[in-house]
Amino acid sequence: MTNTILPPNAVPFTNAYTVDVTPELAKSWLDANELDRPVSELDVQKYAAHMEAGLWQPLSHNGIAFTEDGMLLDGLHRLHAVIRCGKTVPMVVVINEPLENASVIDNRNNR
Repeated sequence: MTNTILPPNAVPFTNAYTVDVTPELAKSWLDANELDRPVSELDVQKYAAHMEAGLWQPLSHNGIAFTEDGMLLDGLHRLHAVIRCGKTVPMVVVINEPLENASVIDNRNNR
């Protein structure tokens, strides 16, 4: 199949990985989290319910992102949901994102 969506100069990410996120791993990432944002209980409940029911689409663009220093940028509610449902969920994990992205990624709770 020929790619008709991406231009010829498209470059794949070199800092994205598929990771089986266990509840223990999610907890360790949250424990090390320095970016203290409010957690929406409704979002965590919704995500956990989808994960428990097998409806979660884990390998999508909605994953987990960390800065170069290991600070969590995106995925706070997804990590809480993994802990809540107690299941291992494969997710895309992106590392080495610039810190300046912290102000624009998944920032609805800080508006």
